Amino acid sequence: LTGGLSDDAIRSIMTKETLQPILNHISQGSTMMIKDTGAWVITRLMQHGFLALEPVLQQPILQQTMALLDDSPKIAAHALNAVYLLASSVEQTLTSSSSAA
Repeated sequence: LTGGLSDDAIRSIMTKETLQPILNHISQGSTMMIKDTGAWVITRLMQHGFLALEPVLQQPILQQTMALLDDSPKIAAHALNAVYLLASSVEQTLTSSSSAA
């Protein structure tokens, strides 16, 4: 998830089966290391576009991201970055849709 993979390859692994366990660990109050890693993963996913996620995952990931904003500063920073990337992704999608019309 840090680079080298195409957006299509990333999208192919962003499935409910691969992401749901991560979301479960984050939401169950796991250790700080697990929460930090999970928040980092969410941030990396947002780099490839929130709208590229399976629709069934969008709401749980958004809810988890918002919940992480109230966590420790390090974890909240990942969540804040994810929110920024989400907004950027949506803005790019809307801009490209407007340009195509």
